[in-house]
Amino acid sequence: MKAPIFSEIEIATLMKAVAYLQANKVQELVDDFNESDCMFLTSEYDLNALETKLNLYISIQNDNPNTVNILNSTIQDWRLSEGYKESDMKPDHCGKYSLNIEQSKATGQIFFSVYNREFDKHPKDIPRFGLNGLIEIRDGVPAVSLGINPDENVIHIMSNNSNELAVIPENDAGIKTWLPVEFCEAKYKGLCFQVDDFDTLMETRTLLANEAFRGFDFGERVVKNDNGWEIEDTHWSKTVFFENPADGSDPLNGHFKLTFVENGTHIISKLEE
Repeated sequence: MKAPIFSEIEIATLMKAVAYLQANKVQELVDDFNESDCMFLTSEYDLNALETKLNLYISIQNDNPNTVNILNSTIQDWRLSEGYKESDMKPDHCGKYSLNIEQSKATGQIFFSVYNREFDKHPKDIPRFGLNGLIEIRDGVPAVSLGINPDENVIHIMSNNSNELAVIPENDAGIKTWLPVEFCEAKYKGLCFQVDDFDTLMETRTLLANEAFRGFDFGERVVKNDNGWEIEDTHWSKTVFFENPADGSDPLNGHFKLTFVENGTHIISKLEE
């Protein structure tokens, strides 16, 4: 089923509703929804995220007049829909992803992207890297092109419609050897095509780490300063200096730590030690 496409007046109505809720001008309406057990966004954080997504939707529609937005959805590991709970799984398997699908009005080509859902809060700052692809008819047969970054396909998979699939690298990367895939839990053998984009990964982690630190609840203590991030692979930490409520002299020290999923940008833990 295709996701509904919002009209201009519908988007304007939603934006106005978000603005009213953010201004706390419809508290009675919020209370009515809560009493009727309806799911309703009320926190400032959730409303800001919704406003960002609506603005992103408007931007996409304005910037891509040649494509139709088919689906914007959130997906997680398939096991969570088969009776598993997050507590039954490894933390790095529970990340939430955004799935976006668009179609070219002229050619019918399907463009899709799967990426960390947190990226939607920073549409101008973080490229949608994760899994990006294109479904089309190429040389008269079905083809799927895949890459990590938008508009940078690494491999193409083509079907002869009967009994053969071909995997074709975008560039001449030489003959690959089938080896166990390290980021796959069962370590199935596969062909790995690497994309060297370490700078983008670190820039994105830094932005998300700073956001997680700013949003962390330190209780009644007031953060005065910190000594910057100390990075050991996926483990990021910093010493935090709090205002001393006793006499305002020497600040009190604390230690904030967070952990990213291996090779990725999902934060799987954040705590004060």
